[in-house]
Amino acid sequence: MVYEPLALLAAQQAIWVADHSSGQATAAFLSAQVTALPPGIDPSRFAEACRLVVRQTEMLRLRLTGLSTQIVAAANANDIQIPLVDLTAEHDPDEAAERWMTAARHARIDPMTSPAFAWALLAVAPDRLLWSQIYHHAVSDWHGRQLVVARVAAIYDALSQGLPPPEPMASPRLADMAAEETAYFDSPRYHDDGAWCVGQCRDRPASMSLSGRSTVLTQFGRRANRGVDPMRTQALQDAAARLNVSLAQLLCAAWAALLGRLSG
Repeated sequence: MVYEPLALLAAQQAIWVADHSSGQATAAFLSAQVTALPPGIDPSRFAEACRLVVRQTEMLRLRLTGLSTQIVAAANANDIQIPLVDLTAEHDPDEAAERWMTAARHARIDPMTSPAFAWALLAVAPDRLLWSQIYHHAVSDWHGRQLVVARVAAIYDALSQGLPPPEPMASPRLADMAAEETAYFDSPRYHDDGAWCVGQCRDRPASMSLSGRSTVLTQFGRRANRGVDPMRTQALQDAAARLNVSLAQLLCAAWAALLGRLSG
């Protein structure tokens, strides 16, 4: 099957331009997660399920070529490498897995020359496997990652029972999404929506900052984690429910209020 080049979706184009404008490898445009697999997983069968998902999923077979994209033929999914990294001999296998995944997140994934994702199985005990997944944001976000995980699980279960893989999930083709987006950009609704957004942002205060300067894209991500005890977590969830907002919305509003107070 021959695929004609397609224009990037607007979101993909923005991510691609920002990534290549940085001039360096950066984790800012990568999306990663690790999934602890249940005991008894067969690595070879799991890799087979992963390759079947790639064959069924257009987004996982994208190659970005400048400001356009091509879908690699499904047969190329057989070339996808899913290495099995044995960390069981390490003094602390879980810590070794964390170091391995941190290094992997800082490696460059270029959708122009290679798959826009990287998968690996990390063995941290004789019967414990971690599935490391890293995606370029041009092809997947958090929701997309969960769909892939669910799909791999469904196919693995079928293969384990000697059943044929389930049919692919119904989803729009990239060509259809591109055509729909093009039609929207050419419609009066696009200009009306733009005018509405500009109106909503008119007379808004400048962005607050503790440093007083714009942020600079860093090569490596920085994250600090702090636990919240169950009592405070429940109190936050109750407050969000009373205000009819999500917990994320409540926390964003609280952070904005704190930042405003600290910055004056």
